[in-house]
Amino acid sequence: MPEARESAHVTISADEQLHIAVSDDGHGILPHGMTRGVCRSSMRRRAEALGGGLDIQSTAGGTTVTETLPLHS
Repeated sequence: MPEARESAHVTISADEQLHIAVSDDGHGILPHGMTRGVCRSSMRRRAEALGGGLDIQSTAGGTTVTETLPLHS
């Protein structure tokens, strides 16, 4: 049986903010019985500390993590 291939894509764009999105076509994050990991909460806290935000969307067809950060000093 051929091994399933998974891929990931990174998209970076900027306007008044820097937008970074990492998407994959994996199995997604399990919705039930999974607690928020230290990694996810740490990424969210760091983005918010810089005045930005973090969004995580996950389905059985993959996951997209989007971070938005302000582009001001």
